[in-house]
Amino acid sequence: MKLKNCKYGKMVITEDLRVGFIIGLEYNVNISETGQMSNEEKFNRTILIVAFPEGKIGIHPGNLKPF
Repeated sequence: MKLKNCKYGKMVITEDLRVGFIIGLEYNVNISETGQMSNEEKFNRTILIVAFPEGKIGIHPGNLKPF
């Protein structure tokens, strides 16, 4: 999936068949490390927060498919 196709509440599935919902965004680095980054660098570090039955985790949109 591409980031532009991700919407809040959209149901997604991983390659190992975990199903969840998109609930937010975060960077894959600590926020304190983004101060000197350009907007493009921050965009490239943006990942999704996905709620799975076992809990929520950050995951790269390339590792998800629409369910």
